[in-house]
Amino acid sequence: MRGRGLLCGLVLRDAERAAAISLAALEKRVLVNVTAGRVVRFFPALDIPKEDLWSGVETVVGLVAAER
Repeated sequence: MRGRGLLCGLVLRDAERAAAISLAALEKRVLVNVTAGRVVRFFPALDIPKEDLWSGVETVVGLVAAER
């Protein structure tokens, strides 16, 4: 994991896995994108409610765990 403030990137093993997680997150209404080929980037608004932030994080963590 890397980042500053609420802008964080999760470095994955390969680009295909990052792209799959990004698409799956979008299907679950969580917006992330892929940068540098294999980095899933989170960029929530600074005024995001904590419940929404943690819900999105849990969704992405679940997707990463499911990809193993």
